[in-house]
Amino acid sequence: MELEAATKLIYCHLILLLTLLSVCLCAGLDDTYYIYFKFTIKARSTPWFEGQCSVNGEPILWYNESNFTPLSDHGKVIYNTKACTDFGQRQKDIGEEMRKQILNMEQEADKTMGCHTLQVTMESQYKKGELTDSSWKFTMDGQYFFYFNPKNKTWGVMHEEARGIMEKWKNNRELQKLLAMFSMGDSPHYLKEFLKLWKEMPRSTSTTLDTTWFPSSSTTQSPCIAVRIIMGVSFLVFILA
Repeated sequence: MELEAATKLIYCHLILLLTLLSVCLCAGLDDTYYIYFKFTIKARSTPWFEGQCSVNGEPILWYNESNFTPLSDHGKVIYNTKACTDFGQRQKDIGEEMRKQILNMEQEADKTMGCHTLQVTMESQYKKGELTDSSWKFTMDGQYFFYFNPKNKTWGVMHEEARGIMEKWKNNRELQKLLAMFSMGDSPHYLKEFLKLWKEMPRSTSTTLDTTWFPSSSTTQSPCIAVRIIMGVSFLVFILA
């Protein structure tokens, strides 16, 4: 009996420690938001610019160079507001600069000649309104891969074949400035404006933005899930013991 009592006491202490660990690892996650943009630019097509914006995994807006279309209740709330219009203009400014970059490439008499299609993704993580992680990834014609980190303003390639094209983009100081400003200044500013509007949504007509969502590449998710799984297993063992 004494051994059984001691064993259960140990399990109680283990579950308590795991609970505290889970709180420490996962504290503040409700203040973390992920903004994800994915858009395509075809410099000589109409429309030449279109894409989609998501927040914490929820599609919010579809857009092109001239208008927005809401994709959810949260999108409808911010649709046609000044904040959304200004936010869209910032995206269009970046798109215009990228379009000029593509057109300049098409005018050069080298292997980059032709009508290019650029696919761009931007992923940013914000905690309490501050940027904690961000990246821009570029795919040119489905084969040239390079990226830009706005926090330290560095460029890199995922495939060596992209180095020549990346260098051309790296030398575009205006574009680099726009990318860094969008990730570090514009996005957190307008996210705060959108959150204010979303908090005013009637509960009966809206769904809550999922603040527990994580991108598949997030490393923050892993320790929380692992600790909770261990807690669950430990609790079952305790009950069955």
